[in-house]
Amino acid sequence: MDIEPLAEKHHVEKKELRKKILSLRDSIPLTERRERSLRLEQQLLEHPAYQEAEYILSYVNFRSEVETTWILEKTLQSGTRKLYCPKVCGKEMEFYRICGMADLKAGAYGILEPEAREEHQFRPDSGGKILMVMPGAVFDRNHNRIGYGGGFYDRYLAKMEQMQADVVTAALLFSCQLVEKLPKEEHDQSVDVLISEESRNEK
Repeated sequence: MDIEPLAEKHHVEKKELRKKILSLRDSIPLTERRERSLRLEQQLLEHPAYQEAEYILSYVNFRSEVETTWILEKTLQSGTRKLYCPKVCGKEMEFYRICGMADLKAGAYGILEPEAREEHQFRPDSGGKILMVMPGAVFDRNHNRIGYGGGFYDRYLAKMEQMQADVVTAALLFSCQLVEKLPKEEHDQSVDVLISEESRNEK
């Protein structure tokens, strides 16, 4: 099969699967989602990838995503790790340091974001171990990921690779977000650590 028709086929498959899985995730009642999120967050806080990291780059949960509030708060309280959260500007995403939850303000679509201050911007080539906690719609058992269609994390991770940053990626997911196998394209970035309700899986 030619590359272009294959890419289009994968695009359609991803779009349909994303819609289906997000509908399932949205159907989880809020109270239950918070309880399940807390268990997943605690698993990550106990994971060596978190324990060994100097820099934590974490998404701020939105809508029905696995919550990250506990991770953000514990990182801020640690005193030994620096916390950065993402801000999207146009087609690019950057991470900026926050020193308290009050540093997050509602931005585009109501998503909480840090202020884009140059002196607080994360530099992937700054040295030290990095843990990136990334969101996603669907994941498979081979650690492949489908995001929300913008490609922000794929592009940012590609940039980190070019800079040879010492980064480990992690994702938290509800059981309904895990499937057997996903279509994968060349630019798609997989995840090093998957923490799900089923098990903790690592490459």
